[in-house]
Amino acid sequence: MFRFSLASGLLGVSQMARCVALGRAPASGREGREPLDAVTWATRGQLGEVLQAAFQVGDDLQHEWTGLASDALVPWRWSRTASELAERSVAALQLASPGAVGGLARQELRNKFEVYWLVKGARGKLELPRDSTSLPLTELIPRAYQLGDYQALWVVEGLGYEIAAAALRADSAPRGLFVAEAVGDLPPNSVPMLHGGLGLACAEHVMQGLSPHSSTAEVSAAAQRFLDLCRDNSMERYVDSAIEAFGLYARCFVPELVPVLERGLVALDDATLHRYFWHGFGRAIYFLPVHFVPGYGTLWRAVQVAIREAPHEMARKNALAGVSFAFTMVNMSHPEILERALCRHGDEILGSTFADGVVAAVVMRNEITPRATVLEAFVEHEPRPEARAIWQQVVRLPCRQALGQNGLDPARNELPGVYRALSHGPGLFYFETKDYFFTL
Repeated sequence: MFRFSLASGLLGVSQMARCVALGRAPASGREGREPLDAVTWATRGQLGEVLQAAFQVGDDLQHEWTGLASDALVPWRWSRTASELAERSVAALQLASPGAVGGLARQELRNKFEVYWLVKGARGKLELPRDSTSLPLTELIPRAYQLGDYQALWVVEGLGYEIAAAALRADSAPRGLFVAEAVGDLPPNSVPMLHGGLGLACAEHVMQGLSPHSSTAEVSAAAQRFLDLCRDNSMERYVDSAIEAFGLYARCFVPELVPVLERGLVALDDATLHRYFWHGFGRAIYFLPVHFVPGYGTLWRAVQVAIREAPHEMARKNALAGVSFAFTMVNMSHPEILERALCRHGDEILGSTFADGVVAAVVMRNEITPRATVLEAFVEHEPRPEARAIWQQVVRLPCRQALGQNGLDPARNELPGVYRALSHGPGLFYFETKDYFFTL
């Protein structure tokens, strides 16, 4: 903390001296920004995981409040500023409300917090030694499922990360970590989540050598390296679960890299990775540390952030579906939370890719925990009268169809409407529209 404060203070003095010497602010181009950004990036890299999360919270908050302060100086933006302040106040007050609305807000926050720390805290939950590869998966997975099916979902993802990260520390080019021969004796429902953890570890590994000023060629090479690591260590059926973590890791842990990663992905010209990146980016938005702060953790704020930060239409569609996917996976046991969101924002949700994220979460959960009672309870939830029509359109009908109910078989391309299901192994499909898709 002392080194961080010292670096920040000295940097401020040097930048002020430079401004005085030049008689103007630093240039707006790369040469003017680089000293400030480089030292900030290097200083942040010295912080531990918890302090980095605190840094990100502070950075997000100061960015928003600086914007609001600027808007307050412009009369024609006063109404927007007042609306945003009121929205934050109402959201914060709801958490303290003793009624049903407050109960749902607190439940969503608990659900999100639990999932976040189950994934990040898998090592502690399973009491793993530093070298996680020294214990076979056949021992670790049963230990995870002793925690219960719901907690096991997320602990297994964290376990996949721990094993892959340990392997990458020992060998920068491991092979076969979660291929069929390595996971053949494991419960099938544990394998998709292991691959999600693998993707997080591979993303972390390749991004360690990048900075906000890395060249496009360097970023493209890192992205290709990430793809190679995922493919060398995955079952073909689940490699997409690993690949999607590229965007999830980037936005959640190194958001400064997102613009340069976008340029690198465009140059790499891999449409699959590019689209998965933005879907994972949307999932990360829901779990940002700032969204654990009272007044900032609403679903609709996450939706607004995803839409605002996505640079083009393909990115926006995938990011919105990613937010919805994460929200639904986390809160599936409490359908009233989604019902409340649909009541408040139904007009914006209808016709958007938000519904696609809901469907993806239901199909993914069915892949991991087939015929679980939570699935039927969620899909067949009976909302209040004013929400019945939109629940039918956004949840019940598309989820029934995606699960192959009502006589439909998604493996035979029988999904109606905008969906076209492409079989990719039993229970795993691409749902594709004109310019975006996501994988389950």
